[in-house]
Amino acid sequence: MSEKAADLARSIEASLSNAAEWEKKKTSIPGIFLVRLPGEKLRVMLEFNPPDSAGNASKRKGLYFADRTTVEAARNAFPDPRLDDLVAAVERLSERAPASKGAKGGREEVFEV
Repeated sequence: MSEKAADLARSIEASLSNAAEWEKKKTSIPGIFLVRLPGEKLRVMLEFNPPDSAGNASKRKGLYFADRTTVEAARNAFPDPRLDDLVAAVERLSERAPASKGAKGGREEVFEV
């Protein structure tokens, strides 16, 4: 672990050791929040949640991650040009239909883009 990462870990521990479960703290990276997970032992995840004009989370839930593998997977997925068309299609459908109550049981299907 680099010295910078070790310093950050100590700062995070000091900042979140007395935080409530699921409490979010803004970071200096816009849209990235530290989140205290439930439990006696200090566990922390990062959340990506698009910020509003004041820098607060604009959505109720964001994308949670706690390891480099997840960050790299997101970095690889987001530049895919097919994602723009997929998001536009989802936005169009979301404007017309009420939110679903969740998937029904059974085999999971993968939507091909």
